[in-house]
Amino acid sequence: MANLITTTASRSRSRFPETRWIASNRCLSPAPSKSAARLHALLSGSEKFGLARETLLINAAVAAWAHGTAASIAEGFALSREALDSRRALAILTKWQDFSTKL
Repeated sequence: MANLITTTASRSRSRFPETRWIASNRCLSPAPSKSAARLHALLSGSEKFGLARETLLINAAVAAWAHGTAASIAEGFALSREALDSRRALAILTKWQDFSTKL
């Protein structure tokens, strides 16, 4: 719980004070390059287990259910795990990266 507590002084240094706690979280990082590297590691399959992978799967499952791609969160979880394990999610990220560099 101490990791989530911030002082008024530290809040004034952050552009987004509500996300200040991320710096102490092992799964996330406030630096874009570190976040990108972490996401690539998850999508490439080099991290097969752990909290970050489970968090990614749960978020993707809820998004698939909310979008209507999956009839339930459980189905969304299965679809998300298949996309991650087959590296289809990495292929989509790569396509988006290629597209964004052409802009």
